[in-house]
Amino acid sequence: MCIRDRFTNKSWFSEPVYGVLTDKAATIISSDKATFPQFETYRKQFKIKNLYKGVDFEGGLLFEGALIKGKGEKAFPAMINLFRNDTLFIKIAAGDFVFSSSGINSQETQATIYLGQDSIYHSSLGFSFNGQSRKLNLFRTSNPVSHSPYYNTFHNVDMYFENLSWNMDEKNAVISRPMGAAMGQALFESSTFFDSDDFLKLMNLDNEHPLTRLRKFSEWYYSETFPVSEFAKWLNKSEEYVTALCIDMAKRGFIFYDQSKQEVTIKQKTMDYIDSYAGKKDYDVISIFSETRAPVDNAFLDLKDFSLTVNGVESIFISDSQKVAIFPSNKQIVLGKNKQFKFDGAVLAGLFTFFGKNFQFSYDTFKINLQSIDSMHLAVETEELDEYGNAIALYINSVVELGSAQLYIDDPNNKSGLKSLSQYPIAVSYTHLRAHETVLDLVCRLLLEKKKREIQKARINKSKQQNKKQTAAIIYNIINRQIQQERHKTRRK
Repeated sequence: MCIRDRFTNKSWFSEPVYGVLTDKAATIISSDKATFPQFETYRKQFKIKNLYKGVDFEGGLLFEGALIKGKGEKAFPAMINLFRNDTLFIKIAAGDFVFSSSGINSQETQATIYLGQDSIYHSSLGFSFNGQSRKLNLFRTSNPVSHSPYYNTFHNVDMYFENLSWNMDEKNAVISRPMGAAMGQALFESSTFFDSDDFLKLMNLDNEHPLTRLRKFSEWYYSETFPVSEFAKWLNKSEEYVTALCIDMAKRGFIFYDQSKQEVTIKQKTMDYIDSYAGKKDYDVISIFSETRAPVDNAFLDLKDFSLTVNGVESIFISDSQKVAIFPSNKQIVLGKNKQFKFDGAVLAGLFTFFGKNFQFSYDTFKINLQSIDSMHLAVETEELDEYGNAIALYINSVVELGSAQLYIDDPNNKSGLKSLSQYPIAVSYTHLRAHETVLDLVCRLLLEKKKREIQKARINKSKQQNKKQTAAIIYNIINRQIQQERHKTRRK
């Protein structure tokens, strides 16, 4: 039974409101689990300030037996806004929220975390808020789209992880493992990351690449946002097939997929991936993998400067073409604006290996400021080759000590290494050189060792030639003797 009615609840409204009352006969096990009667307000844009301290609600309301729900529509979803220092910090949008005595929760939400002029966004997450502890949790659900990455425009990375929590009384948000898990894994991948092998794998056995199809349809539709149904018609495929395709592309971070509206929005990564494969755009290979065990969390976000401290990092490849990689000594880096980061540890750069502290990588200039170098090891290429045809490096026992230096990895417009610039990487030191042997001594010794190897090689080759001549002479003499003996026998006969 449904009737139009007026409802009074002074805990939620200052005056009576109109809506639809629904009721039916049902067996009730307990009042806490009752689902009737139901009253849903006509009005969908209530604004309730300080539902909890620093937490506001916007949307419609549904009173469902013992439950109270926040309700929204496709065009106007319900909102939970969380404030920090009187400034909007996190916005949660959903079709419905469940309000209980302990807090708020929803299994399907869109979350936006504001970092100044930038933000972190995800289109499909579970959400819970505990009113007593003032703790928020964002977590992956069983929805496949929930496994797509967080889109981070401050650090310019796509972030894959299980759980984000924030206690509103603390200055850090925590990125960590699933509840109850012993191990946590997270991936922070550059927004301009590209892998040609990955690009080819995406095509599978299709005649046309799925990213190319997305871009072509977007151009044909004159919009980067479009319905899945229209895309399916254009492809002449079933909606089920195209929906599965879109979910897969969303999980890989190429599109946003709004399941409630059945709409797709193409991300810039799609265009960049196509252009990078065609050699029309520069790219990078920066991918930061974190693996930790309880109680260590994968990362935490400082809410003052928005720096992201990442734990459990074994190594990071900065440039595969120039063979530059870092190895944090404590498996920790501090990620800042646009992929710049700080760390202590070692930097491998071609034939150089630097050890020290307070190293800073700048993505824009594509260099590492080696602020406090403890030591530097050098290597020389030998004539021996490994299984891939590369020269095997031989490390020199001597250690050079430098105060500080700048390591230029590659040209800032050639982060991909598509152009072969053999002068990189370049290490420049502006401090006094202290060494167990001077650079001049080192260079002289290396030249002498190279000359010595060349002389030894020449001697070996000369010895081989002499042995060949001696062997040939011996064989000649033996054969000549045999011939003479045969002639002598013939004459006697």
